[in-house]
Amino acid sequence: MPVVISGAVQKPGKVVFERPATILEAIMEAGGFTPEADMKRVELIRLVKGEHYTQVFDLRPVLRGTPTRATYVSGGDVIFVPEKLLNF
Repeated sequence: MPVVISGAVQKPGKVVFERPATILEAIMEAGGFTPEADMKRVELIRLVKGEHYTQVFDLRPVLRGTPTRATYVSGGDVIFVPEKLLNF
């Protein structure tokens, strides 16, 4: 089950899972977040019947230890971790 991880992660690229995996597990397989990562706007892009659908997830609560419902990736998903917007 290949998943592509892009953006503000340590090792962007394709990760292949042989078992069900969550969005957070996929990001950790890509080396985790970079310091510039915006963990409150992680995008999961999924192709459904020829159309791309995007869901945005805030992963900060789970990283703080708050019980959070897991979202599992599917083969062909793209996870994009944007960088934080700088306010000047």
